Amino acid sequence: MRKGFVQCPHCNAPATIRTSEWVNETVKDLYLICLNTDCGHTWKAQLAAVFTLSPSAIPNPQINLPMAPSDYVRRRYPESAREPGNDPGHDPRQIPMFG
Repeated sequence: MRKGFVQCPHCNAPATIRTSEWVNETVKDLYLICLNTDCGHTWKAQLAAVFTLSPSAIPNPQINLPMAPSDYVRRRYPESAREPGNDPGHDPRQIPMFG
């Protein structure tokens, strides 16, 4: 599954966002369609800002988004994925930028 795609909850095929509309400053309704023509499922989902991981350098005083809970642990790649050649986004044909 490529990043940026949503899976259809019925057939697990990629889906695309057809349209969207803001509910408020931190919630957006998304209208999706499954790209599997045999399935054709359409549905509504929501995208919501839940909490802040790093504060904004230009905060909007009208937005009250709490900081992440103190026990929140961000997802990390396993050590094996961080080794050269094991990174799923690594392209060995890419010229190194810093070294």
